[in-house]
Amino acid sequence: PTATVSPVALWHDATSLRARTLAEQLSLIDFALYRRVRPSELLNTAWQARRLKYRAPTLAALAKRSTAISFWVATVVLTQSTHAQRVHMLRRFIDVALALRELSNFHTLMAVLAGLGTSAVHRLRRHWAAVPKRRVRALAALHELMQPHASHAAYRAVLDDTPLPALPYVGVHLTDLTFIEQGNPDLTADGRIFFKKREHAHAAIEHIERFQSTAYDFARVEPVATYLEQPAYLDENLLYDRSLEVEPREQQQQQQQ
Repeated sequence: PTATVSPVALWHDATSLRARTLAEQLSLIDFALYRRVRPSELLNTAWQARRLKYRAPTLAALAKRSTAISFWVATVVLTQSTHAQRVHMLRRFIDVALALRELSNFHTLMAVLAGLGTSAVHRLRRHWAAVPKRRVRALAALHELMQPHASHAAYRAVLDDTPLPALPYVGVHLTDLTFIEQGNPDLTADGRIFFKKREHAHAAIEHIERFQSTAYDFARVEPVATYLEQPAYLDENLLYDRSLEVEPREQQQQQQQ
């Protein structure tokens, strides 16, 4: 008979990996999905319109996966049994985020940052106070890199000088395409095709395609890689309930006094 491995065991295996190895496995999975995005999915903001979403199945899958990774990160942190274990997982995921930055995987980096930034995790003042200041500063630098200020200027500047392989933060580039689509008419005032709009859209799509050309070549680590393709996680309400359980509001109020 085939031996089975419990989800709990796989969860432990995944989070026990070196931060670099975990970042590599996440990068392999997310890049494989990113590489499947076709130019047709990027036209007419199909990923936004309910009636057109069938045209952009891979973009929908990428968005769903980013959400899953964010909630998985929060779930792993909050379901640890002790304060020390939860602090350890905060440190671990900061290290994973740093490793993703080293791998130029900005897309998964953003998902991990979002997980650490969920309200259920962000509010854990006592836990964050126990994270070494050096790691907190490193996390702040990553947030600074990925902040949306000036149309993600810091991220774009880094991406322009990033060698392949790399995985760009897809959300930024979909926003570019949205502005091009919604901010420019299809026709000129005299009824001719507005080719400038087409040129801008083509350049934005070509930019996305450039990063699809070179894949990460790390070896898959099984069964962890398969688990990470669909990690288990709690929903937002359960996460917040757990957050209040491990750090009640009264403790935070006492800390402030």
